[in-house]
Amino acid sequence: MGLLLIPLLIGILLSPYLDERFVWAAIPAALVTLTFSQGFALLGSRFAPSPRGRGWTLWLLVALIGAADASMLPAGPPIPEDTAVRVVGKLTKAPEWRGLGTYLDLELQTVDRLLYRGRARLTEFLNDSEQRELFDKLDLGSGDRVEIVVKLHRPVVYRDPGVFDYRRHLERQGIYWTGTIRNPRLITVLERGWHGRDRIQKWIQAKVEAPFDASTDNQTIKGLVSGMVLGHKYGLTAKVERQFQAGGLYHLVVVSGFNLAVVAGAAFWVVRWIPWKRRTRLLIVLSCALAYAAIVEGQAPVYRATLMVSFLVLGRLLDRGYSRANTIAGTAFIILLADPKALEDSSFQMTFAAVFAVVWMGMPASEWAFGWLREGLKDFGDSSKESELSVRASDWRVSRRIWCERYGLPTWNR
Repeated sequence: MGLLLIPLLIGILLSPYLDERFVWAAIPAALVTLTFSQGFALLGSRFAPSPRGRGWTLWLLVALIGAADASMLPAGPPIPEDTAVRVVGKLTKAPEWRGLGTYLDLELQTVDRLLYRGRARLTEFLNDSEQRELFDKLDLGSGDRVEIVVKLHRPVVYRDPGVFDYRRHLERQGIYWTGTIRNPRLITVLERGWHGRDRIQKWIQAKVEAPFDASTDNQTIKGLVSGMVLGHKYGLTAKVERQFQAGGLYHLVVVSGFNLAVVAGAAFWVVRWIPWKRRTRLLIVLSCALAYAAIVEGQAPVYRATLMVSFLVLGRLLDRGYSRANTIAGTAFIILLADPKALEDSSFQMTFAAVFAVVWMGMPASEWAFGWLREGLKDFGDSSKESELSVRASDWRVSRRIWCERYGLPTWNR
């Protein structure tokens, strides 16, 4: 998979400099060429190209797919910035509360009856009890098709040098417009969606936060636990967030691949005691990982960890080996194929940079520094193994065994 990831990256990076029509026309040609060359090779024809030629053709096809995927940018009609418009779309998730305000992520379908492709993030401040009651009666949730009268505008970008580009950050998520809803009466529910996921999230959040609801002094801890377990950071106060940022520990209050590793590891340990077939137990582990990833609010680290766990479980289901390099490359390939803009996301860059550092730098360095120790600890109680080990490991085993006997410690001798 690593060899296929390289041309995909090249295609995504070269996409702005290529003609979109040429790319889409070249994909069928490359696909037909690869198909015929592979067919000639299977038939043993003398017209069959060399394996290297077929490999270059496959590289070209993957690069073209990456360029075509990256060029598929939403192109919507111009929206007047000084007047309100009537937008129709589906909520991608339940309203997200931030203090007195709430966010509505809307997958737009039409804007003033004109077809539109893209997402908008709408905000509504409900500091009035009557407005809050009206909004709660709407019972909005993921999948609801709604009509909203709102003034849309492009996300604000500050012009200070080196400032965070909030507009670009939202565009990488497919969000091209923002707006503020003035009153809940401007929202009309056209069609209800399935709120099962929202109810499960609320139930889990209530169970996690229940031990801290009794005392007002535990609200800070409540926000920390909710952020660490579910990724809901809106319970944190600005003071606590600044303290974690100043201490370099802000990553502890967000959901990452470590959370998913804990869930998958706990599931692996629990299913060991279930008297079911091996495949059934592995499917339970995979279901737990996928369910947690669907519930929490994570980004690239969660997606990366979920795909890696899926590769591990599927490999065991098929009785195949597990290659760390292929798993990481395959995970990055799938994420970039689904969302080429993720390449510009710092979350994507940092999570794969960290994995690269651990797998290709940390683990080899650890094996080089402590490989002899692992060799010496293996079958430590079997004294007949010394002759098969290196001089350093054998000497260490003998000295440790003598030391244990001298101070009356167990030596694990058979």
